[in-house]
Amino acid sequence: MAIFPDICPVSRQFTAGQFPTRRFNSISGAGTTRLYGSKAFDSRLDLEFLVDNTTAGQIFDLWYESFGTLEQIFLPPTVFLTDEVLEGKLNPEYLEWRWEREPSIQSVQPNLSRVTVNLVGRLEIEP
Repeated sequence: MAIFPDICPVSRQFTAGQFPTRRFNSISGAGTTRLYGSKAFDSRLDLEFLVDNTTAGQIFDLWYESFGTLEQIFLPPTVFLTDEVLEGKLNPEYLEWRWEREPSIQSVQPNLSRVTVNLVGRLEIEP
């Protein structure tokens, strides 16, 4: 089980997912839109952390532990820390968070790095 370190990001960007819809148009241009599910999927969460080298290493260890984009990672509440208005809206319970791409690191000064993490919240079918 891959668990993300309990750290708060210095920057967070959340993009809500898409609903499974399909538009059907007739030759005249009139059409209808169908909804095929009640849950949004492929939400994005882009995080930036300013951390010491030990914590940066923990983030990269998690990348390898979860085999990159293969396995789900579990995020602590500190990643979603928001005010009361947004609480619970950025992390629907049905989403499984996975890496969208590998993390990147930028050295700021000795023992201080900026780590960028890009995650995607997916709906997964149970095997």
